[in-house]
Amino acid sequence: MPPFCAKCGAPFGAGCCSGSVPCYALSLHEGISRDLLLDLKYKNVRSLGIPMGRLMGETFSAVRTDMLIPIPLHRSGRREYNQSLLLAEGVSLVWGIPAEGRMLIWRKNVDSQAGKTGPSRNMMAPDAMEASKSLDGMSVVLVDDVYTTGNTMRAAISAVERSGGTVSSVLVWSGRVPSQENEAAWKDIGIQTGRGAGGSE
Repeated sequence: MPPFCAKCGAPFGAGCCSGSVPCYALSLHEGISRDLLLDLKYKNVRSLGIPMGRLMGETFSAVRTDMLIPIPLHRSGRREYNQSLLLAEGVSLVWGIPAEGRMLIWRKNVDSQAGKTGPSRNMMAPDAMEASKSLDGMSVVLVDDVYTTGNTMRAAISAVERSGGTVSSVLVWSGRVPSQENEAAWKDIGIQTGRGAGGSE
């Protein structure tokens, strides 16, 4: 599918957000793509993570960046591993860029978004995450499993920027866009795959 704005989910370049960051999704969140992700996240099939990440790395063109940063596992999460870190490690094997899993953390007083619907998903504070000060002056690519409302990604981008870093782009396994929230913006755009983070492959 074409790149979209990591902050609001509209087609990238549509002038929707100031300082918009391009987000690249391997697929829509449906069918076998969704099934694989659910197996990775909720059925403890950890072995899927790195191969799925490798596929992301092979599909998206590598970009010039200092590191790959996965979205951290929420403090309240019970999973024994961070699926986004596994995806980032898979991308790292292809791109040759290090994946660092300790650059972002959730603040203690922020609840998980899992299971929330409607307006409650839109209540995440922009400072919900904190980033390492070592990111000052660095360019990073954020990696996550699925893009839904953009709340998590906005918080991650904000955290990196407050630490002096720059988010050059975002990679996700799947995306729930087009969606009801922005279907008007996507009306005349066909869904495509194989778009690279640095251009088509």
